[in-house]
Amino acid sequence: MKTGESVVDLYEVDEKGLTTGYLIRKLNYGLFYKNYDNELKRINKVVGDVIGKIIESDARVAPDDETILSKDKLRKLGIDYLKGDVSVRQAWNELRNKWLYDNCERKYNKKYYDAWNKVPQIAKDALDSINSEISSILSQPDIMDENGHYHYDKLSDEDWDTL
Repeated sequence: MKTGESVVDLYEVDEKGLTTGYLIRKLNYGLFYKNYDNELKRINKVVGDVIGKIIESDARVAPDDETILSKDKLRKLGIDYLKGDVSVRQAWNELRNKWLYDNCERKYNKKYYDAWNKVPQIAKDALDSINSEISSILSQPDIMDENGHYHYDKLSDEDWDTL
């Protein structure tokens, strides 16, 4: 570093001039996460008001509620009610995905997130369980070498059958 420069100069600062802990990049992550948290609070309030239930304001995941919303409730949320049945969980995720689509770059396109939102939670839970079991098997000692390559020949017959 040059004279007069500080490591702190590499970090974003918030509106009070305090460092956020995020390195300076094209997207101001400190501001993004602050806005994202505010949007989640708004979504939690709006969805909670429409369904008549309290959703914790700091909740960062969709409510575990598969109740199908009426066309009137979907209209109040600003969601296209012609899509067919939409549950509370799907409506919450749709509002969140819309905000993220408008405010950041995402790994996949909008179609992917719309399709993933339609997958029932029970199927997502089953997929998580299967992926966890696979990770558990593949994380055994000597299965992955220092280069990240798996050596399936070192798996036991039982583990191989499970995979």
